[in-house]
Amino acid sequence: MARSVDLVRLAELLPGYGFAYLVTVGDDYRVRTTAITPTFDGARVDIGPVGTHGRENMSARDAVTLVWPAREANEYSLFVDGRAELPDDPAGPVLVTPTKALLHRPVFTDGRALGTVHDCVQLKAD
Repeated sequence: MARSVDLVRLAELLPGYGFAYLVTVGDDYRVRTTAITPTFDGARVDIGPVGTHGRENMSARDAVTLVWPAREANEYSLFVDGRAELPDDPAGPVLVTPTKALLHRPVFTDGRALGTVHDCVQLKAD
């Protein structure tokens, strides 16, 4: 069941991003990342069909992360955690129900982004 994500705000933000990365985890705990061009219907993110490794990972663990990178270093990246629904047909689209969403950007000190300091805005529903 989805946590309280502000789906309206998410829908407003998504047109400002070009593509995203799908992040899954394999049995060996290695992360697999795939570039995707998702669409959003207001409730679920359609990430389209995925390859063999992604399907294997999601069939074992349905928790995924979608990352829309910022276009510039001083802008926000968008992160969405969710639960993937695999279709029976491997050519069918995978649907992701958001469980958490946030905007994230680094804070720079002396020209470097520090891993311990960041600007983060959670997209929570009221």
